[in-house]
Amino acid sequence: MSNFDKYLKLNIKMVSNETGIACVLSASTVLLLINPFMAVIIIPVILGSVIFLLNGYKKLYWTSMYKREAYLYNSLPVSAEEMVIAKISAGSFMLLMYNIIGNVLILLTVLVTGSSIDIDLGAAGGSISLFNLLMSMQQTDLLYITLPAQLLDIIMTSVFTSSLVFFVVTFAVSRAEREPGMLLWLAAAFMYFIASAAFNTGIEKLGQLFEAGVHIAVPLIKTFAGIIAVGLMYRLTVMLLKKEYMVR
Repeated sequence: MSNFDKYLKLNIKMVSNETGIACVLSASTVLLLINPFMAVIIIPVILGSVIFLLNGYKKLYWTSMYKREAYLYNSLPVSAEEMVIAKISAGSFMLLMYNIIGNVLILLTVLVTGSSIDIDLGAAGGSISLFNLLMSMQQTDLLYITLPAQLLDIIMTSVFTSSLVFFVVTFAVSRAEREPGMLLWLAAAFMYFIASAAFNTGIEKLGQLFEAGVHIAVPLIKTFAGIIAVGLMYRLTVMLLKKEYMVR
């Protein structure tokens, strides 16, 4: 096993607890949606899953790189490129498992029980999410057409989000002479939300121009644009790490 394989395995294991708990909470969210009497506690469950996901990202991109225990996680000799790939892959795996578990449980529930939630699939201006598709029985004939595109969308969303979080944290650290203060972290968070909103809104608007009624334009455009964006963030993160981190 190469040093990169060991490093990747180490990062995935690092967030295994957060991944497992977030997946359980994701499944709980679906069950709460199905049961109207339990839906009242869905918000705390969603917030709990977000907290665990954020803690996983904190471990990957902050604690294991800049805190006292960082030397334990970075004892393996890997390059900046391998470090970025491994950490983005671990973060993407964590978020992907969280999204997949919920959608798989929705699909199983719909197929086994036939239950559904009535959702207007055209309400989003031609776009459609895998969640809406699975929870609605209105257009199940579209499932075989849109399912592969929506799965691709989920994968790209996981990779894009993890890449953006890693880049924002690395950028914030590179701007501070010491440990980043609260204002810098708030600026970094603002930068994340602006970049994420601009990307998703832009893709949605562009997808509506090419949508042909089968709800695949948005996820396909998002995937191609995401590949370019992830590649750019990967290069920038590697550059910042080589300049600021690898020389420490």
